[in-house]
Amino acid sequence: LDQPELECRTLLKLGDLFSEQGRHQHALYYYEQALTVVEDEDQQDLQTICQFHVAHMSQFSTSLKELETARRTFEELIPIYEDQARRCDEEEVDIPEDLGRSLQLAYDGMLSSLSKLGNTDQALEYTECHRRRSLLWTLNVRPQIPDSSKLFDDPGSLSTLVGRFD
Repeated sequence: LDQPELECRTLLKLGDLFSEQGRHQHALYYYEQALTVVEDEDQQDLQTICQFHVAHMSQFSTSLKELETARRTFEELIPIYEDQARRCDEEEVDIPEDLGRSLQLAYDGMLSSLSKLGNTDQALEYTECHRRRSLLWTLNVRPQIPDSSKLFDDPGSLSTLVGRFD
């Protein structure tokens, strides 16, 4: 491991320790530090992990700024995770457990952030979209996962996602 990657992974582990203790602000501090370390590095996967952890901890805040950070970050991450899930579906392989968990937490985090920000209609749309997708996968009915690269460009486009899992 190179020095920035090692430092980032160490900071992530420290954040994990505080997160497990329910000390969200302390965890957020270490996750933000980890993100800062890898921002200038060419390690997109590690940067995505850091962004996820920052957003996940930010959703527990009462600060509007941190809630908005969580919302924006989840809005960026959900299409990435959906595209990875779509690729698994195209290759006819099961979605890796960590990807499924990250996708679940990203949708839940988006719901939490939007609800706290007062965007209840959009929160309900995200909930419906993910719950339907989860139910179909649980029933072993593989829905056609749409290409989500342009899904969130238009705020009204999210409502079309729910019906596109057929």
